[in-house]
Amino acid sequence: KNWSDHLGDKEYYNAYMHFYASQIDAHGPGKTLEKYVFSKEANLTTEAKQGPQMLDRFMSGLLHPMVHTGHWAEFHVPGMLAEGLALASTTPPNSPHLFPPDFFGCDTQQPGSVQYLLDQATTTIRRLSLNMPRSASPSSHTGGAHALDILHRMLHDPAFDAGKTCQPDSDDMFSSTMSSVGDRIRKYAKMWHVDSEREVPEKLEEVSWLATLVYGLGGWRKGKPFRSDFFLLHLVTSSVFISSLITHLTFASQSALLRAQVSVILGYWVSRGRPPIPIEDYYSYRFDPSSLIPKALGVHPDKSAIGVSKHGGTTNLSSNIWLPIIESSLNHPEAHLLKNQRALAHFDHLYGKTPQGYFEGKTELEGAELLDGTLFWRVALHTQKTLGWVREGVAQLQRSPGTIIKIPIISRFSTKSVYHQTLGLASSFFPPPRQSNHELTPKFWPGVSSESESKIANLLRINNEKHHIFFNDKGFHNHLNSHLLAAYALGCSPELLSAVYRLQKGHLKPAFQSPREITENNWMEHVGKWNYYNAYMHFYASQIEAHGPVNTLEKYIFSKEANLTPEGKRGPQMLDRFMSGLLHPMIHTGHWAEFHVPGILAEGLALASVTTAQSPHLFPPDFFDYETPLSQSSGQPMTGQATTTTRNLSLNNLRSSSPSTSVDGFHSFDILHRMLQDSTLAAGKTCEPHGESMFTDTMKSSGDRIREYTKLWQVNSEKEVPAKLEEVAWLATLAYGLGGWRKGKPFRSDFFLLHLLTSSIFISSLLTHLSFPSQSALLRAQVSVILGYWVSRGRPSMPTEDYYSSEFDPSSFIPNALQVRPDKSAIGLGKGGTSNLWLAIIESSLNHPVEHVLKTQRTLAHFDRLYGKTPQGYFGGKTELEGVELLDGTLFRRVALHTQKTLGWVREGESQGGFDRAGVGWDHLWD
Repeated sequence: KNWSDHLGDKEYYNAYMHFYASQIDAHGPGKTLEKYVFSKEANLTTEAKQGPQMLDRFMSGLLHPMVHTGHWAEFHVPGMLAEGLALASTTPPNSPHLFPPDFFGCDTQQPGSVQYLLDQATTTIRRLSLNMPRSASPSSHTGGAHALDILHRMLHDPAFDAGKTCQPDSDDMFSSTMSSVGDRIRKYAKMWHVDSEREVPEKLEEVSWLATLVYGLGGWRKGKPFRSDFFLLHLVTSSVFISSLITHLTFASQSALLRAQVSVILGYWVSRGRPPIPIEDYYSYRFDPSSLIPKALGVHPDKSAIGVSKHGGTTNLSSNIWLPIIESSLNHPEAHLLKNQRALAHFDHLYGKTPQGYFEGKTELEGAELLDGTLFWRVALHTQKTLGWVREGVAQLQRSPGTIIKIPIISRFSTKSVYHQTLGLASSFFPPPRQSNHELTPKFWPGVSSESESKIANLLRINNEKHHIFFNDKGFHNHLNSHLLAAYALGCSPELLSAVYRLQKGHLKPAFQSPREITENNWMEHVGKWNYYNAYMHFYASQIEAHGPVNTLEKYIFSKEANLTPEGKRGPQMLDRFMSGLLHPMIHTGHWAEFHVPGILAEGLALASVTTAQSPHLFPPDFFDYETPLSQSSGQPMTGQATTTTRNLSLNNLRSSSPSTSVDGFHSFDILHRMLQDSTLAAGKTCEPHGESMFTDTMKSSGDRIREYTKLWQVNSEKEVPAKLEEVAWLATLAYGLGGWRKGKPFRSDFFLLHLLTSSIFISSLLTHLSFPSQSALLRAQVSVILGYWVSRGRPSMPTEDYYSSEFDPSSFIPNALQVRPDKSAIGLGKGGTSNLWLAIIESSLNHPVEHVLKTQRTLAHFDRLYGKTPQGYFGGKTELEGVELLDGTLFRRVALHTQKTLGWVREGESQGGFDRAGVGWDHLWD
């Protein structure tokens, strides 16, 4: 009854697997497959609109659900059918444009029993037999256009030119292509028909040639090394299973499967830049198989040997080229190579005898008459050469043990686009940084000079013009700006700024154009799509010029319109996006708030727009029960709203000797205490350690429960803001500092908890620009994310009593290289050789190659400036957290020393340390 309720939810994989196993037991595998993948009920609503979309899911996830199910079809292991159908059920549909309701025009619910289905399939099984004579040329009696005709027509359609459907080197190239031209691809795919059972064998053959051409010739250029495209390769490795699946299906479902495979092949081909199919060049150049086979396979044949081709007394050619290919592939560490070669060998088995001229006059594709059956082993040899004959000791052309290309065939530096815009913003967006005079915001250290000021403004402009915000296809962020600005604020030399740029630029990705322009009319349509970053950046720059930076930030991050639908449900989720991506959008925008460089605001808002919203449970509609100035009819300027609180932020206002008890809601330490007592949040209950998805897994499993706790923390008036800001500083420092500490164990610097610190430094600067409702929202959002990440890292304990009862000797953290031999006239020299620990820490951090070290130490130094004088007893009797009365202002420098010791005093000659990514809350990981 509820099988369609949880589609796309990976947490239900196991339940779906058991469900389909029961269906297979009750109704048989063929009928189960038909009902839950190919039937109209599995794809459409009762009103014939898109419904469960099971065939789309079956063909999504880079075809893996179909591939997995195909293993059942070939090897007859029913458990693999249950797994494959469960995988399909938990996979999001990628291609709704390819599978609209009219795709399902045939009724797959044929009358009769399971035996009827088998009888239907048997008809085609007989036709698939290679014992049946194969025509000397493709049949001209099949309905619709030949697959190669469609290739020809799409090659001449400018709408599919490389760069017009998506941008290279991103995770969402296929989904972007579907969004931009999916309907157009569908028009071409509809030209390919499977109208009768007798057509099935020839249509199956077309699929094999189509997949091989798209991958094999798509990755080939005359005079260039072959490039094995990871995504196009899957079109080959999936197509090998079509024939096995067909033997289990009724004709209507056979037709649907074949048409679906062709649709997805064409879609991925376009998404990879629609590489040309240069048949004439391919068959006109001299092809020497021996040049693709390693010398290690060379033999010295005896004179009695027959049928061997000798080259100087040796030969590396086998009398069956497939034997060395398969033998080598079996020992290759890259599983995709073995699967690819097996598929090509199967196609060669079926169609390897095809002579040149087979396609002559039967298709519009240029050069098709030259195609012959050698194509399959040619492509196999190119692939083996590229990915490496590792069994034979030969590394591939790139790096051992073999790399499959995951960037498209077109240049990764391509800037082709539907619209053209300069990559970078105008230089006026990057004036020299300046600091705020508000007491609670960070301050420049001595050392900033006019030369360093000029240098950093230039480097910020260069970064904006030349480099993308992400530097790989996993969405890792460009940290150049943050590294430059942290070093600049700490008074570094111009030479160090240049060194930072040289260090960072080597791994950065070039900036590129977006597919389309972003405007006020469509700005919500492309959120979450990385390849629209540049367009969003220019859009926000225009908004900043027209309305000012503060109005732009309020409107596009904090307003209800930026987060909810008009009906009050989840909409663009911009605050969630702003706080996602390990807080990098907020961090990036925070650099604008602190350093007053408007181009960085445009970059930060663009980064937020293309970041996936990771925490919907923390930001439900009731989070936004407030009105920003943009939602008010009075139209009161935001700057006036913010100025009121700016005065309250001044440290000239006397700080109490204990936390205020007049603020509403719970203290954040009370919430820590209660969450520590909640067994449902214990390590291992919300996620497992070591994985990349620990935070998202925690949000899915326990996000609503965490939200119940975060709702306890309120910011109800402007007068509370300074005290709430202080709570954020202590909370982030405890989560990272005590979370990574165990008595008698080396300190572990958790990479994710560290970001809770390095983000919190920017809250005070952002607050100075915001109206009070948005200030409250930002503070509540930061606390929510801190608590969420803390739980996701195993909810590490807060051993305050152990921490402060342990002997703490700062000199034990200082490297020997900093020990000095003072003159007898020196006064007050500490045992560690320094009278201000921060001077040694910051000096060393400036030269550390990992920017996170510098940013962490700058943050802790700032918190120490604000709260370092806090005495023990400050929190006594004001919160439920055990041992909290022992906390004092030494916490910040203690945590800084632990961090520096763990990550290395590299300037002083110590080895560079590393971050902890396993999760510090699991006790067994400390052993």
